[in-house]
Amino acid sequence: MDENFVSDIGELMQIIEDSDLLVLHFPTLGKALVVDPRFNDSSAPIIRLLPVASPSAHLVKSYRRFRSGFPKIKKMSLIPWFGFVQSLKSSGVWEKIEQRCSQGSFPNTMQELDSAIHSLETLQATELKNAIVSEKYHTIWSDQN
Repeated sequence: MDENFVSDIGELMQIIEDSDLLVLHFPTLGKALVVDPRFNDSSAPIIRLLPVASPSAHLVKSYRRFRSGFPKIKKMSLIPWFGFVQSLKSSGVWEKIEQRCSQGSFPNTMQELDSAIHSLETLQATELKNAIVSEKYHTIWSDQN
């Protein structure tokens, strides 16, 4: 597990279980994974990988219009994830998210989750490569002109 990871994994699992809207923020990747595990007879859970741009209040307000058939969001959790994407899997966090989203019988939900984690892994691999070959990153002693 990463050094800067949440110290109480049980608490994090409970947050995932209790949240109506879950936002995993990946600051180093400039992305946020928005997960709304709620579903009804006609609407599947929502899994979206979005650029990090909007404040949380704006997200909730616009999201309420988008999911108008659902009750008002009671609990939204914003979880900054500074660790490696792989640690989502190794810690069991990703499995917990999958469990929350797969409670309905919507066949595309697992595909959307697989696509999201694959995209995050690809983004992270690119970011690591950029750090190694100094694209977008500079040492403090390098000439940045």
